Amino acid sequence: SFRRSQTVIRAAPSPVVPNYSEHGDAPDGSLNIPSTNPNNPFGEDLYLDWRARLVSAGPRINDVTSDTPRVLVGLNGTIPGSSDWTWETGALYTSNDVVNNNRGTVFDSLYQNALNGVAFGSETLFANPFGPEDPRITSYYTHENPNSANFALWTYDASASGTLVNLPAGALGLAVGGETRRETFENLKTAANITGDVVGGAEGASVQGQRRVYSAYAELRVPIITGLEAQIAGRFEHYSDFGSTTKPKVALSYRPAKWLLFRTSFGQSFLAPNLSYLYTSQVTQFSDSGLEDPKRPQDGLRQIQTRSGGNPDLQPEETDTFYAGVTVEPEGVLKGFSFGIDWFQFKQKNLISQLGADYILLHEDELPGLVVRAAPTGGDSVGSVSYVNDTYRNANHLTYRGFDATTRYDLKTDALGWFRFTASATFMPQFIYEGSEWAGTYNQPKWRGTFSTDWHKGDWSAAIFMDYVGRFDNYSGGGSVSSQVMINPQVTYAGLWKSKITLGARNIFDRDPPFDSHSSTGWNANIHDPQKAFVYVRIAKDF
Repeated sequence: SFRRSQTVIRAAPSPVVPNYSEHGDAPDGSLNIPSTNPNNPFGEDLYLDWRARLVSAGPRINDVTSDTPRVLVGLNGTIPGSSDWTWETGALYTSNDVVNNNRGTVFDSLYQNALNGVAFGSETLFANPFGPEDPRITSYYTHENPNSANFALWTYDASASGTLVNLPAGALGLAVGGETRRETFENLKTAANITGDVVGGAEGASVQGQRRVYSAYAELRVPIITGLEAQIAGRFEHYSDFGSTTKPKVALSYRPAKWLLFRTSFGQSFLAPNLSYLYTSQVTQFSDSGLEDPKRPQDGLRQIQTRSGGNPDLQPEETDTFYAGVTVEPEGVLKGFSFGIDWFQFKQKNLISQLGADYILLHEDELPGLVVRAAPTGGDSVGSVSYVNDTYRNANHLTYRGFDATTRYDLKTDALGWFRFTASATFMPQFIYEGSEWAGTYNQPKWRGTFSTDWHKGDWSAAIFMDYVGRFDNYSGGGSVSSQVMINPQVTYAGLWKSKITLGARNIFDRDPPFDSHSSTGWNANIHDPQKAFVYVRIAKDF
């Protein structure tokens, strides 16, 4: 398969905050408007305290193209001389290549030249931060600044499963397998990014990284007595950059009657940081929206400079998982109906995340060193915020608890065909992050759900899928973010040359994602789907 995604995001024109991140020829190293610039109304060099939006340069445009090829080859079969042993092996290659042209970028060095004056033939033109200027001087300091990134993955795996021996309560089953994986990552920046020669931040060096992973697993299915079954499993992994780990899983299921099933499980897992979390370039930018400094409310709302990016000192995440649930599948008049509910708990440590500038400001005393302030002046007890350090980090503890529920009803008719109605929901009333309750707040809606209706009759079939994400509050003000509902229908005909022809649509009603004032794009990329109405035709044939 091959997928190309092209995205264009227009942001406000470049902000100039000379004493924060810009570089020029002023005595303090910041941008300077010399007294010789006719647009300087003060008659002396201006560099200590001025700000501007470079409206003449137009919007900053993230023009992003992302290409993702994927090739998968697999083989499977049965093991000769065995009754039910099967084997399977496969090889996968995929990559993601991203290019961001960063149109409308303003460069510190060129803008300082433009403030000093640039000769165009016999005429000298000057940049004007306070009003209109000659388009030729704007074109002089405004250009593209293309960056690129690539992630590539190669995996090879093999597995086998079957019955070891038949016990009085059933077959003792075994599954074994192994995998080798290679990952590479690179993030290429321009010289302007590396030297910090970009107005509005965006500093960062080119970085790259790679790792190899070897893993093996085994799983036993053990029938204890009729209706009671245990699952015992373990997985070993060796990372070239993090060493080795072995994690277990134990599960029990009990079916006292054909229509009733109880289940529970406990497992541990290990997740090494993605290469992007380790090696993404460090960047300097500003918060998407105006934030209030809790220790200096007199400053009002303003955009806060943040420094973010990868962290090579990250440690792996580790999780303890608990599940317990029941499934009911009645007979008789309710045949075709099923309902299941599970309680879950995940306890994680070393969770990898970015906290966000607003969260860090609210919890400054609990997160020492992440808020960097200037020296206090004028009798103030604390100085103003210089910047917030929001690189990826390992959080101490995270616990979330909730319920998964699924109900399904199958209806078979002679005249109208076969129908299936399915509804699933997840309710998460607790999400405790480093001692604070986040459930229902930013990025943590309490409710999520899906609903689908499937229909089949002869060569025809159709389905409607609905996805729901509940509302949540912004934890540092700004109101709540509304819920999102997306409806995706499709219809399939399989009677033409033994092929399946599918006509479908995603987000058929073309609904925009809910507005989120904390995001520069206006919507939350971690939670919501921004895809506009999308119609597709798919043809598939098996040989």
